[in-house]
Amino acid sequence: MAATRELTLAKIEEYLVRTGMGHTYFGQCAGVGASLVDRLRAGKDIETETRDKIFAFMSANPNGRKKARRGERAEQHTSQ
Repeated sequence: MAATRELTLAKIEEYLVRTGMGHTYFGQCAGVGASLVDRLRAGKDIETETRDKIFAFMSANPNGRKKARRGERAEQHTSQ
């Protein structure tokens, strides 16, 4: 299970660097909780369903997601 956790964390870290998203915002957007990345970094395991949500989010939002201002909906980043 450690190899799966490490691979998942590596993919998330890569995604965060590429998109510029913060790790807590990533967890919120992926629907798995703001503390997800902190838990993975601390060596905690995650359920298969959680991992599936993470990869589904990253696949659906390859450029990340821009934080919305108060009262606005979050939008996907666009490449320039």
